[in-house]
Amino acid sequence: MLGPFLVGAHLSVMMLWMCLRLMETIDAHSGYQFPWSFTQLMDGAKRHDYHHSHNVGMYGGIMLFWDWIFGTDKPYYEHQAKLRSKKLA
Repeated sequence: MLGPFLVGAHLSVMMLWMCLRLMETIDAHSGYQFPWSFTQLMDGAKRHDYHHSHNVGMYGGIMLFWDWIFGTDKPYYEHQAKLRSKKLA
């Protein structure tokens, strides 16, 4: 919440941001991939489950570009590839 205050965001913008973050947090911690969820575009629950089960990578939350920039998403993609190859075998 410090970020919106520092840039002088309007109260309604901060409230909207908090609502979106709360929805994303509930969705990611539910363990389900809801087809109607906006986090479906980001693999929210899968990424979050991986983050907690392997304790490595996926630190960016909804800001996936940070994981891409620092390479902390590579173990996740390797894990997903391994799971896909097991399903095909």
